[in-house]
Amino acid sequence: WYNLSDKDNRPTPDLARHPFNRNHRFFESSGPGGTRTPRPASTTDAPSGEGQHLEIDKKDIVQYAHNGYTYCMLLAGGSEGNAFEHETLISGGGDGTVKIWSLDEVDGAISELKTLESGDDSVLALVLDDTLLYSGRLGGDINVWDLETYQLVRRIESGTADVLTLCVGHGSLFSGNADGVVNVREKLPPSTIWTLVDCYSNSHPDTSACMNGVHTST
Repeated sequence: WYNLSDKDNRPTPDLARHPFNRNHRFFESSGPGGTRTPRPASTTDAPSGEGQHLEIDKKDIVQYAHNGYTYCMLLAGGSEGNAFEHETLISGGGDGTVKIWSLDEVDGAISELKTLESGDDSVLALVLDDTLLYSGRLGGDINVWDLETYQLVRRIESGTADVLTLCVGHGSLFSGNADGVVNVREKLPPSTIWTLVDCYSNSHPDTSACMNGVHTST
């Protein structure tokens, strides 16, 4: 994490020490005869000279927060109709877990509060609706968690392609899958049963779906 209010008071990062410019101890070590394989010329990963470079301090990094990649995060809390009284961070990882973190009000430091576990499939997307948390997973399932009890209350099958993005609004749940399909489900109150009402297919089935939800009157 990084406190953007301090960005003008922090020292300018040394781009010569950027990971892109560092030599890897194994892959770029000297081979037989002391020779090294030249690094291929590429500018795609090099740090750009535009904008302001920010460097996160080591003390502001939690190592191995998940046993795998951290695929998604969202901030919750601090408002009415929410499961958390204070601002809270929720993360989904390649280890199949959803983790809930408290945020320090002074420096933003995170501390683990709870781990939600349900199988090993990676958690790729998260969305919060009141006290219900929806997690999209590798393989097409969507898990529904009750954050008041931290219990898994339902598992929704959303095809076999990975669920890459989720959105809720106006009583509907939208899920975008890796096969380019967007499923629209409506909730049957007062339960957590969702009924498929629409399905939209991308003209390019190999294209990953991406959605961004905005509440409007339509």
